[in-house]
Amino acid sequence: MSSIFAVVNDLFFAERLRGALHHLGHEAAVVDLSLEPLPQAVPPGAAVAIIDLEAGEPAIAAIRLAKQGAVPVLAFGPHTDLALREAALAAGADRVVAKSKLTTSLPELIATASTPSPRRHQNMRIVIMGSGATGSYFGAKLIQAGCDVTFIARGAHLQALQTEGLKVIGLEEFHLPKVTATNDPATVGPVDVIIFAVKAYDTDEAACLIRPMVGPQTMVVPIQNGVDSAARIGAVVGMAHMVGGLCRISVDIPAPGAVRLNSNFQELFFGELNGAPSDRTAAFAGALQRAGVTHKVSAEITVDIWKKFVFITAMSGITGATRSAIGPIRECPETFELYRKLAAEVVAVGRAEGVALPVDLADVLFEQAKGLAYGMKASLLVDLEKGKRLEVETLQGTVCRLGRKLGIPTPTMDVIYALIKMNQPK
Repeated sequence: MSSIFAVVNDLFFAERLRGALHHLGHEAAVVDLSLEPLPQAVPPGAAVAIIDLEAGEPAIAAIRLAKQGAVPVLAFGPHTDLALREAALAAGADRVVAKSKLTTSLPELIATASTPSPRRHQNMRIVIMGSGATGSYFGAKLIQAGCDVTFIARGAHLQALQTEGLKVIGLEEFHLPKVTATNDPATVGPVDVIIFAVKAYDTDEAACLIRPMVGPQTMVVPIQNGVDSAARIGAVVGMAHMVGGLCRISVDIPAPGAVRLNSNFQELFFGELNGAPSDRTAAFAGALQRAGVTHKVSAEITVDIWKKFVFITAMSGITGATRSAIGPIRECPETFELYRKLAAEVVAVGRAEGVALPVDLADVLFEQAKGLAYGMKASLLVDLEKGKRLEVETLQGTVCRLGRKLGIPTPTMDVIYALIKMNQPK
């Protein structure tokens, strides 16, 4: 007979859980927070702690209390409350389940509570596929949180990572003198999470390269520009491994082995494509929480991806076609109005595709653009100025092609697409 420590927030459920545990042959110390405070310590000999997340902050305190005593934690709560799941995993819960599952599968859950998935631990194995500025920054932050991170890189940046480590400068500064980096994904082996951060035009090739790193439980998080990354990668590795993702950050590589943070925002959004909560997204959120990365597990990740797509496609279109930062564009009302028209055309295409974009999104983005830094340039313009390959097909080209397919006119975007495409390096 094992001893179970339980913390709940409902008198009726407390009695029900106590009876169920006794029926299974367990000793039960059940604390009902609606009647009594949380004890100072977990009872001696407790084999598992069962915590009701509906108790709120006291439940998180109970999880920490149990982990201080090295007691495995099985937390349960509302199936749809992503924030509670994140908080529980960040506090150290070994498993988080819906309340309905707890009541129907109690014996199995108790039996497995003491053998949590490796994703729960701080040494989560993570690969950065495409270690440019964005991937390198997020990878560096996750290393600081105790994750086992491998950078897939190439060229001078790879050599610097292998010999000098990774340095973050700019609005945040720290140095990781030793990091793991390679140009051969086949040498890494299966991992828990792959942050897929290659340029969109390299997606298909990179998707084939990550195959050796995809194990049965691997989750792939694309954070690229565009709206079809998950489908393209999933066609190679299997859609079961895919979630949707996006990031908001401004970084660049001033020299090999260095990343410069230029923005006071560093955000990573991700979520299951069907909108449901999951253990794997909650566990990754816990790692990001420890890393100090602003993040959100989204129940509407497809809408979020399209919202970013509207902004980046319109902004890169107007700054790329004019070869100007947003400041001078704003000073010419006729040119600035083109930005609104570009955004409106992308919104129309997205809504015709079945994405629930707000009808007024173009107007909202237009107003927000008035507050952007005068010298702000989309990354497409930066690449254009450096003579690099452009993501014009992923951005403007996608809108034009989808518009034709769906019968949605995109006259402004058609012109912008043609003007930018002529500068694509041969």
